[in-house]
Formats: sequence, structure tokens, C-alpha cells
Amino acid sequence: MKDSARLWSLVAQLDSSEPKERLDAAYNLGLERDKRVLPHLIRVLRNHGESPMVRGQVAESLRSYRTKKTIKALVDCSADASAEVRFWCVFGLGHFVRKRKTPLVVARALEERLGDIESPDDRGNWWPIGFEALAMLRGYKKSRFPIEQIFTETILRVMREPLNHSHRWRWADCYWDDALAGSLPEGRMLYETALRQIREAGFEPVSFH
Repeated sequence: MKDSARLWSLVAQLDSSEPKERLDAAYNLGLERDKRVLPHLIRVLRNHGESPMVRGQVAESLRSYRTKKTIKALVDCSADASAEVRFWCVFGLGHFVRKRKTPLVVARALEERLGDIESPDDRGNWWPIGFEALAMLRGYKKSRFPIEQIFTETILRVMREPLNHSHRWRWADCYWDDALAGSLPEGRMLYETALRQIREAGFEPVSFH
């Protein structure tokens, strides 16, 4: 009873007059993983009158709800006018990518975003949507594009010349794996060298500012 009371309190909070309360509710409902709240989250995601920040948080939270309705909502909104919403829909859809049995509609929606050069700017210092789509498609073996090759070449390029790719650094830092360099020692050396170059240029690696 207590858990249900909390659940429906969070659902009610989605309609709060305070944006911060709506944002908190969207985040916490993703942690609940109770499918009874799914229609309410989808309603908020599809509400173009809601702030992109709240809708983006809903898209992020929907990764926890593996249903066809979730996929449809994320696919539909992955082409939204807001870069914030598109980015987090791509992130959410990435959680439906599997080596086997990835829904084709998910793969195609992510492929459609590969050329998306906009970045969300409402929450944090993120990277272009196309790079997030590229990372999310890794592991999908039936793509129309050579995803693994593009991903590896792109992230190695950033690691080797971080000062020339500052807008991609956080993406590379997030998805870097030492094994991508061919061997773990080589990858660790490449990463540490990149960090040193950034610091010697007077920047902080976390933000590149």
C-alpha cells in the first residue's frame, strides 16, 4: 500500500505547476519500473507543451520499460523538433539494441539520427545526437552502415587529436574502451596521453573548459 501511494504521488507530480517537481517525478518514475505508470510517462513525452527538459527526462526514464508502446513513443519522438528530446529518445532506444532480436524500427530510427549534428543544451554538457546514435547502434550487426568501423575510427581520431575535436571529447571519454586501440596497454597509453594534452593546453578533461 505504501509503495502504491508513493507511485501515484509521483504520477500526480507529473502535473505539478513547478517544472523542478515534474522533472524529479519523471526521473523517479524511471526508477520505479512499474508498468502502471507507462501511459502517464508516454503522455508527458508526447506533450509538446511540456518543457524539453522534462520530456527528455521522461525519454531517459522510459529505457526501463521494455514494451512496444515504449518503443513506438521513443521512435516517434526521436524526430522531435527539440534536440533535448531527440537526444534522450536516442539514448532510450539504445537500450533496446541487442546483437539478436533488435526491433527493426529501433535500428532504423537510430540510423535516421546518425547525421543529426545538434546537441542538447538543457541538461549538462552533451554531444551531437548523431554521435549518441552511433554509440547506441554498436552491437547491432544488421545495420545498413558499417557502425563498428565508423565508431572505432571516429573515437580513435578524437583520442589521438583531442584538441582538434573538443566538441567530441566528452562523447569519446564516455564510450572509450582501451581495447579499441588494439591492446589494453596501448589503449591506456593513448587515453592518458589525450588527458595530458588537454590539461597541458589549460583545459579540464571533464568539461573541456
